[in-house]
Amino acid sequence: YRQLSTREKVFWNLTVVRAVFGTYTPLMCVYCLMTQDELFDDVLFGTTKTSHLVVCNAVGFFLFECLAFYTSAAVFGKMDCTLAVHHILALICYGRSLYLQVNYFFGICILVLEMTTPFTCICWGLLKAKLSKTRLWVANQWLMVHLFHCRSFIECYVWYKCWRHWNYIWTNTPTDMFILQFVSMTILSLVLTPYWTYKKTLQLLDPTDW
Repeated sequence: YRQLSTREKVFWNLTVVRAVFGTYTPLMCVYCLMTQDELFDDVLFGTTKTSHLVVCNAVGFFLFECLAFYTSAAVFGKMDCTLAVHHILALICYGRSLYLQVNYFFGICILVLEMTTPFTCICWGLLKAKLSKTRLWVANQWLMVHLFHCRSFIECYVWYKCWRHWNYIWTNTPTDMFILQFVSMTILSLVLTPYWTYKKTLQLLDPTDW
């Protein structure tokens, strides 16, 4: 690690931070969804201490990510546009959700999608370590691709819950939060997840860093 360039150290550090966030956050979200009925009783204003902690952590993480991501992009001249869109939308949505104390249920459901992040980080690390021909690489890629497909099912569930509670959401959601929520969900469901699933499937067949 000490022999790496500053640029590589920054990318490794960011990868480790993302892996940690992507490990504990989905677990906390699943815990909230399985044990705390308040979120289901009121999909807009239902909240618990644990869900509030998760949203606070998400705001802090995405703020850090945006600062680190755009700073490293400016300094080192490398930027993943899809990741940039994802992070800035997430920061705005979760920041607004925290400020208004609204939409915690949907925010928690969407954060479960971060379950793919640790496997993406392992993939990147194995590529950098030139271990893309190992069984560990293949196993990680297969599991990651399947989890990306699982993301689509979770997104469908979130859309279903929106449909089930549409009148309540339409009537009670603040206008800016309503626009942020559905624009972000549309981009996530129709652009980002399908694109990442496609790219990771290609990466399984052709181990390259993109």
